Amino acid sequence: MLTTLTILSYFLVFIVFLPLVKHSYWIYRSLEYPRFQKFVLCLLTLGGWGINYSIYADVNLYATIPLAIASVYLIVKIYNYTILANKEVLTVKSRKPDNEIKVFSANVYQDNSQFERLLKQIHAADPDVIFLLETDTRWEQGMQQLETSHPYMLKAPLGNTYGLLFYSRFELSNAKVNYLVKNDIPSIEALVHLPSGIKIQLWGLHPEPPVPNESLHTTAKDKELMKIALKARDCALPMIVMGDLNDVAWSYTTTL
Repeated sequence: MLTTLTILSYFLVFIVFLPLVKHSYWIYRSLEYPRFQKFVLCLLTLGGWGINYSIYADVNLYATIPLAIASVYLIVKIYNYTILANKEVLTVKSRKPDNEIKVFSANVYQDNSQFERLLKQIHAADPDVIFLLETDTRWEQGMQQLETSHPYMLKAPLGNTYGLLFYSRFELSNAKVNYLVKNDIPSIEALVHLPSGIKIQLWGLHPEPPVPNESLHTTAKDKELMKIALKARDCALPMIVMGDLNDVAWSYTTTL
């Protein structure tokens, strides 16, 4: 048991601190994502060390101390995203229906064919804006009834898992499909006109994830996210960025 705990401890310490290396290769960046899961594994392993010590009175300080440090590091990194931290987005105290927007975003998984199931979810949610990802021509046909209730549309159905369909019941202007990084990965941007007359700048995107079967490096994903971030920085309107960003709130790219 001592050997197993030692190996597991060193492995966890390794994957906790490896993302500190600022490299675009997928293994470095993908390990940024599961911080909570790594924290749970660290706690379980520390618990295993406690059980081992109570039975055998044996502990490897060269393994447990780095593991404890890794656990504290994860607590510091996770804290701001827990219910214990202060809220950044304030709760609305008074509602103005003409000044509200409800959005629905879903990655449908391209090979999925449960069109009716998704339509039921959409009708139950009754959103003003619908953004569907991984949509090909089959999904475009399967979602055709949305064109009646949400007549303002942007479409780029593709068979490469990066197709998208966008529907809005509110009027759009300056609406277009962009190809910010690659000519087969679309994104959208549009001004959404609320009933109150207020305009919202909306961007929708689905950059490549940092996984071996998609992209070995995060360069393209980071570049697409940064292009949207720079546009948002210079925009004076209320903004919405939606979609499947293949990122987490605490990643290096997001915090930039």
